[in-house]
Amino acid sequence: MVAILLFFVLHWQLSVFCQTFFLHRYGAHSQFSMSTRWQRFFYLLTYVSQGASFLHPRAYAILHRMHHAYSDTERDPHSPVYQRNLLLMGNFSFGVNKIHHDMYFNNAPWNDAASWSEGFFKLGEAAGAKTVAFLVADQEFAQNLAGGAKELANKHGLKTVYEQNYPPATVDFSSMIRAIRAAKPDIVYVMSYPNDSVAIVRAVNEIGVGDSVKLFGGAMVGLQFASIMESLGSMLNGIVFFGHQVGSFFGGWGGGKLFDLQGNYDMMWWLSIALGLISALLHWPIVEKPVARPQFAAQPA
Repeated sequence: MVAILLFFVLHWQLSVFCQTFFLHRYGAHSQFSMSTRWQRFFYLLTYVSQGASFLHPRAYAILHRMHHAYSDTERDPHSPVYQRNLLLMGNFSFGVNKIHHDMYFNNAPWNDAASWSEGFFKLGEAAGAKTVAFLVADQEFAQNLAGGAKELANKHGLKTVYEQNYPPATVDFSSMIRAIRAAKPDIVYVMSYPNDSVAIVRAVNEIGVGDSVKLFGGAMVGLQFASIMESLGSMLNGIVFFGHQVGSFFGGWGGGKLFDLQGNYDMMWWLSIALGLISALLHWPIVEKPVARPQFAAQPA
């Protein structure tokens, strides 16, 4: 019985790994490159581990990029708001229970938009902040986060001195960063997507936000990705942004449990070494070189 349960758990974990590593990060977002041999290996591994739920990498990439481009609109291929007759599975969402979708499963159904920003504004309050500036992508997810952040700003008695929504295709943020600098806010809260986050960080590094800013960051998606962190390097110093690496939390909790049981961290160190070796083996096929980014023509709305 134990062997059977262990088999199903390992099979499930392998399926999830293939989904995130091969289909999502490699197929949809092209975050790294592989040789043809390794592509074939992970294609076969994904096919075997996912079985009937397997979706061709090219098809998955097209659907997932459409999801990012048209998030929670009628053109989103898997939106719980519009696709009411499909069984949907999601990841990292908030306000899920408000949708009332009886066939929607989400593995991280966070409470509401404000919960994402509570820690940031507590840090701002501790730093003595009185004013705030908002820079927000004009997409539903970021706008929902902005609504929650503004509620918290009012709750903490912060005055909004600058607020700007920018189109998703924006690549130059220099004028916005200069406007923020001129407004002299105490904290700057940004809600952006990966490409936007990189461009904003580079603009801040080039122009600066002024000495008045005590806290800068927010829900800047993408800054958690290893490739982007490596690219930006020291430009990330001083920026406060959220992370969703669950393993870090379990590592801290597990280390404390082992210390309580054994009185030392020896077992935790050995487990860390083992996990490091496993991680190295899993990342062995990655080719560390720039990936060619195809340029797609803009589609009419």
